[in-house]
Amino acid sequence: MNIKYSILIPTMNGGKYLIHAINSVLQCPNNNFELVISINHSSDNTEELLRNIDDIRIRFIRPKEKLSMAAHYEWCIENARGEWITILGDDDGIMSDFFSYCDYLTNKWEDVEVFSFKRAYFFWPDSEDVFGDTILHYFANFEEKIRSCKFDLFLVLAGLREHYELPQLYTNNLVKKSLIDNIKKKSLGKFYHEVTPDVYSGVAISLSTYRYLKVGKPLFWTGSSPKSM
Repeated sequence: MNIKYSILIPTMNGGKYLIHAINSVLQCPNNNFELVISINHSSDNTEELLRNIDDIRIRFIRPKEKLSMAAHYEWCIENARGEWITILGDDDGIMSDFFSYCDYLTNKWEDVEVFSFKRAYFFWPDSEDVFGDTILHYFANFEEKIRSCKFDLFLVLAGLREHYELPQLYTNNLVKKSLIDNIKKKSLGKFYHEVTPDVYSGVAISLSTYRYLKVGKPLFWTGSSPKSM
C-alpha cells in the first residue's frame, strides 16, 4: 500500500518530550501514514523510553554518525516514503483530527503542493522564565486562503512578517514530497544548504512553487520547552 503521509521526528536528547510527540501521532485513527523517529546519538534515556513502543506505523532509524541539525533533517527526508511530508519537533505534537482534515484538504485542493496551518502553542513546564505562565494558546478559524509564495517571502525579507509564516518543511506545514524531490534535483541532490533548516526550507519552498494554502485551523501543537531553540 502506498503511504500518504510521513511524519518525521528528528531527535537528540529529547526523550522526555519525544514520547508525547509520538503518542500524539499514534493516537490518531489512521493507518495510511508512517511515523519515522530518527535518533541522533542521544545520551539521555530516549532509547529506554522507546523500548516498549510497538506499532507497525512507526519506524526507528539511527544515523551512523552524529549529525548537525541540517544534516539530520536531510537524513530524515531521505528516509521518507510518503506522498506528503512534515518534520515534527520532538517537543511538538499533532491534533487528533490531523489525518482526517489533511485528507479533506488534499482532496479539495488537488493542485496545491504546500499547506501551512495557523499556529497553536503548548508551553512545557520549566519554560516560564522565557514564556511566562501561559500553558496553551489556541485560536482557530476555517479560512482557507491561497497565498503567493514570493510575495510572502518579500514581506519576510522586508521585516513585515515572521520567517515561520512562510511555508516551511517543519511543524505547522505539510509539503508534497515531489516538490522536495524537485528542489533537491535543482540543488546538487540536497535539500538543505544552510545551518538553520526550518528557515532555509521556507526560502527554498517559496522560491520553488508559486502558491500555498494558508489554513486557519491549527493541526499541530507548537511546543515551547527549555529545549526549544
